[in-house]
Formats: sequence, structure tokens, C-alpha cells
Amino acid sequence: MEFPGGKLRIVSQKEFPITTMTGATMLVNPGSVRELHWHPNADEWQFVLSGRARVTIFGAHARTKTAEFGQGEVGFVKQGFGHYIEQVGSEPLRMLFIFNSPVYEEINISTWLGANPASIVEDNFGLTKAVIDKLPRKLVGFTAPA
Repeated sequence: MEFPGGKLRIVSQKEFPITTMTGATMLVNPGSVRELHWHPNADEWQFVLSGRARVTIFGAHARTKTAEFGQGEVGFVKQGFGHYIEQVGSEPLRMLFIFNSPVYEEINISTWLGANPASIVEDNFGLTKAVIDKLPRKLVGFTAPA
């Protein structure tokens, strides 16, 4: 998958039927962010190959945690926890991911919001109809600097 701010390459049981895990590499260009998303079927291990990442994780009961990682460092996101990844610094961010499931699944915030009736999004997030009408109705993936 390629996006204005980067690209994600996934290898799962779909490509290699003998595997019981999924791997991925990601490139995030300077000033870009990997969209808020979560994996309903797997934990995620993150390994920074180069560059710097700022990862923010969201859990139940309004729990959040933000941490920065550099080359050679490892992060972890529990199954179902929402998270997004920011590229920080001047060089592109390159990461390797491992998921403990042979099938890659993710739910992106843009897809999730677009799939819900506007009234539900309005009531739960306190957004106006005008703002809701501007929300993306498809996968965004990465956001690039304006």
C-alpha cells in the first residue's frame, strides 16, 4: 500500500501459506503520520530500522501512552489497542512489524468513522454535521505535511 506520506508492505499467510505470523515493513516520510488504527486479531511488535518514531497508544478507560523510539529499539502494541505512528526528525522512518497472526487485519479510524451513521459520530464525538461531512470515507493510511 502506498500513500502520500509513505508505504506499507505486508507478508502474511496469504503470500506464504506455511507461515503462522505476519510481517510488514513501513516507510514514513518526514513530517508524516501513520493513521490511527488497531488490529482486532493480533499483537504488534515494532522494530525501528532507521529514523525516529513517536508512537501513541490508546486503551480502554481513557488510558494513553506516548513514547519515542530510535534505531534498534522495539515497541509493542496489545491486540485491539488503537495507535498511530509519527515520523520525527529529518530522516525517513523505516520500521519492521511482526504480528502474532497469520492473517493481517486492521481497522483505520477513517474507515471506521466513515462506516458509522453521521448521527452516531456526532453524538459520541460532539462533532457538527459540517465537520462530519468532511471526514474521509476511505482508508487514508498516512497523512503528509500540509
